[in-house]
Amino acid sequence: MAYHRWAPLPYFNGQGYVMPTTFYIIPRIGGIAYLNMPKSACTSILHYLSKMRLNGNFIPPSSPLDDGSDPIHGFAPPYAHLDYFFGRWTTDSPPIPSSFIKFSFVRNPYARFYSFYKSKILLGQTPGNHYKRIGIEKGCSFADCIRKITTVAPEELEHHAAPQSMIALDKDTLLADFVGKVENFSEDWSVIQRLTGYELDLKKYNVTKSSRQPVYTKELKERIYEYYRDDFELFDYNRDSVALLDGNSTDIKDDVYTAHRLSATKASELKERLSASGKITRLLAEEFHENPDKRKEYFATRDEQFRELLQKSIFSVATSVSTLEEKTSLLIHNNAAQQQLGEMREIETRNREHAALNERISHLATALADEKQKVSCLQKTLHKQLLAAYSLNRNSYWKRIKRFSRFSGFNESRLLRNSGHVDPHYYFTQYPGLIAGGLSAASHYLLYGAQEGKNPSSTFNTVGYLAEHPHLAYIGVNPLVHFILSGETGASS
Repeated sequence: MAYHRWAPLPYFNGQGYVMPTTFYIIPRIGGIAYLNMPKSACTSILHYLSKMRLNGNFIPPSSPLDDGSDPIHGFAPPYAHLDYFFGRWTTDSPPIPSSFIKFSFVRNPYARFYSFYKSKILLGQTPGNHYKRIGIEKGCSFADCIRKITTVAPEELEHHAAPQSMIALDKDTLLADFVGKVENFSEDWSVIQRLTGYELDLKKYNVTKSSRQPVYTKELKERIYEYYRDDFELFDYNRDSVALLDGNSTDIKDDVYTAHRLSATKASELKERLSASGKITRLLAEEFHENPDKRKEYFATRDEQFRELLQKSIFSVATSVSTLEEKTSLLIHNNAAQQQLGEMREIETRNREHAALNERISHLATALADEKQKVSCLQKTLHKQLLAAYSLNRNSYWKRIKRFSRFSGFNESRLLRNSGHVDPHYYFTQYPGLIAGGLSAASHYLLYGAQEGKNPSSTFNTVGYLAEHPHLAYIGVNPLVHFILSGETGASS
């Protein structure tokens, strides 16, 4: 599938509707990746990942989104995806390392569809308005909702109602190593908790309140089964796992769309592969549970891979920005040439082509601004991670350097004062609240300033130097000390 920015709805590519790109959510600790599966406990899982990411200190926003849904699903600050996770990692982004553990959860298709109906159609939460085009209005009956949706191709559905098998598969490739079931949530979720070592009593978040109950007649049950048959077969759900409403059923007036992707043989093969990878994940979780040191070693290794993943993403987006800039420049040049040649063409033709060029330039300029913003967000994320790692490792380094200084006479503060790279006037002018502390600029920068990302002078950029030499964050070496001792190269602000 060609790259496109995430949208909550399918888009029309000129030939037909295309499903939005499947995406993972990766906590910044790295090592695991959650394949987002809407209407299958995803809100609870996002809350867990947020708390795990911040060691239980995450306080989610309390105000619901405009449509009444849980704010953890917001895609812009101050909500979770940008502030507490490493974005939405689409399957057409640089590939996640195979050593990362990818997981997801699925739900019985009968229950999942009813949950979709309650929140998106009955209560009208976003993106329920997407279905107006096929005659489904807010508050329509459950039966009408099923009858209309099951007559269109699944590719035309947004991801809350789309088959789970479409989200979990890329052609014949399974996108998750471990797939738990909502119906067996307590047991299956314990696998993830044992993998990460972080235990949290998950609450049920984002539960849609409604007095209505599932009202499946025989006709509606058969429609759901035929339409979502791949989900039933791949994830091993029973065809009769729903109670039917007493009373007469209505004859099926329309054909159910049944162009399924999986044959019985293919579904069986994929189930075996999913079962095998799930067993491996469970064994690894038990091993981590019994040997926490091995878990710590595993995630420490993945942390470096995650940093490389960030850098690949920044490079990918930066390349895209560069290409867009070149295209924009060329189009602007062509637009100017078009104006010069306008007198030689008929006025109507010239104006039509000129308008088309301006429209393309406008679209590219908007895309360019979006990509630049994404680069900025990714760079800030990388810088925050490096500062957090440096702050964490600085204390242990400080103890080592104190022991060292007793024998060699080495003194970091004296080294900085004599280097000429710490400018007290600049330091206390830029950070005026520090002068009351009584410490010299060099001493404050050593003890606190570098860990907070402050610059000791106008010629040295602390965060920039850590980004150029990320290993310093993980061994706790002060960036300016390293700069001086290594020959004073590559640190201009």
